[in-house]
Amino acid sequence: MKKIIQTTYYRLSIITVLLLSINNNLKKVKSSVVLRNIISITYYLMVFSWLIILGIFTYSIIADENSALQIFKEYEEFTINSKRALITILLYELIMIGFWIYLFRLIKNLMDSLTSKSIFTKFQISSFKLIGQLIILLKVIDTLFAFLFDIIFKDRVRFKIDFVDFWLIIALGLFFIFISQIFNRARPYKEENELTV
Repeated sequence: MKKIIQTTYYRLSIITVLLLSINNNLKKVKSSVVLRNIISITYYLMVFSWLIILGIFTYSIIADENSALQIFKEYEEFTINSKRALITILLYELIMIGFWIYLFRLIKNLMDSLTSKSIFTKFQISSFKLIGQLIILLKVIDTLFAFLFDIIFKDRVRFKIDFVDFWLIIALGLFFIFISQIFNRARPYKEENELTV
């Protein structure tokens, strides 16, 4: 399920970029507008997928256990044989996608703040830091839960990390934290400059 959602996001992101690049007015559009549109589209797609998983989760709790299990009989990463396992997986996916939705909401708010006339604000500094910390936290939690799900559902201990994906996302989180530190250092100079003017 997770791989399907990720693949869908990647494909829709590629389609969005292609449609935007086909547009003849792209040269006139600022890159911040394009970035804000991509973030908004991703945000709404995540909300939509969260609602779908919530619907499946509710259906699996209320409806016949066997029909709900048939939907996820052969999960990509492991076999789901019980209703309890299905509910656990769906609840985990709901929580993780909920956190990613919150993260993209923070990024949307940060983009709105950065495109305003005011820059190096406390809001921007704290947003960059929080976004970086959340990205790192979500990736670490996702890796740990993949390890736990292997133990629980496959009865084997295997710690599998896609190093490129893992370290790239950790580096992205650290980059956001680094940007917050730069903004924090630049803030006093901006205030001093405004007082001088």
